[in-house]
Amino acid sequence: MSWASTLKMITPWLAEKAARRWSLSNLELVARSANAVFRASKDGQTVYLRMIHCEQRDEEFLAAGIDWARHLAAHGADVTTAIKSNTGYLLEEIDTVWFAVVWRGMDGTPLDDNIAPIQLEAWGMALGKLHLASSSYQPELTHTPNGDFLPERFTLAQFWRNIQATLEPDAELWSAYQELTTWLIGLPKEERLLCHGDFRPANAIWDGEKVSIIDFDEPTLAHPEYDIARACLRDNCHPFENPDHLEIFLRGYQSVRPCDPARVSQYIRVRALLMLAWDMQDGTGQFLEIGRRLVLGNEFLTNRTDRFG
Repeated sequence: MSWASTLKMITPWLAEKAARRWSLSNLELVARSANAVFRASKDGQTVYLRMIHCEQRDEEFLAAGIDWARHLAAHGADVTTAIKSNTGYLLEEIDTVWFAVVWRGMDGTPLDDNIAPIQLEAWGMALGKLHLASSSYQPELTHTPNGDFLPERFTLAQFWRNIQATLEPDAELWSAYQELTTWLIGLPKEERLLCHGDFRPANAIWDGEKVSIIDFDEPTLAHPEYDIARACLRDNCHPFENPDHLEIFLRGYQSVRPCDPARVSQYIRVRALLMLAWDMQDGTGQFLEIGRRLVLGNEFLTNRTDRFG
């Protein structure tokens, strides 16, 4: 079942039923992507109800993001956290096939693709703080209606294996996949940590001084440069147009913790190939041209990473 078809099944009645578990009011649909997202009020504060079908995410996957965000917030990262329902659960099951989570609203507005330098540096700093906090993460039990779940770490390696069959028929992309697979295997496993997985502007909230991070539905065990690579790519797979942007972003990041710029360029190719394969699986082909250019290598990568490596 596709994302689009499941989201169409969420009716106002179903959303209200979920909202009653937290005594939410003023429910308003604000987004339909992987989840249906509703803005609402609770005790005078803005919160966000996120609903998803069990065929798209199971309890362990959702519990992982909830538990991880809890740890990040407790260790200095500027992130949202989930709120317990009236019965004490952070994750609720609705009509046996839907899961609902309510997240705290963050002050400010989401970033977009036109990011000012001051925002870029703050965004990089926010990611550095997130990764610094994540380096000490140890999963804990997350209480759900069906029992206590020890969240599993979802790996880039699994996402990578899942695109293999899609790329095999294309000789150039298959060659790039094999090359990047060898590179990934050679990286030190002990340097991996739990990453955001979807670190894009829409998941970053700017309050005029700092950036806070939302959307913890895709925690991914990878090297931290994987998140940096995602930040470099728009949703349509196009990269930063200005070479200075990556430098500014990394200046903010490296003010908190170090990273390897050489890995960033390779991880851009990894993430672009993932996005391209997912696009091919969906049958749209909208990323084909730019995705191939990034994966197969071009001046973009060299121009942006040889200046500060």
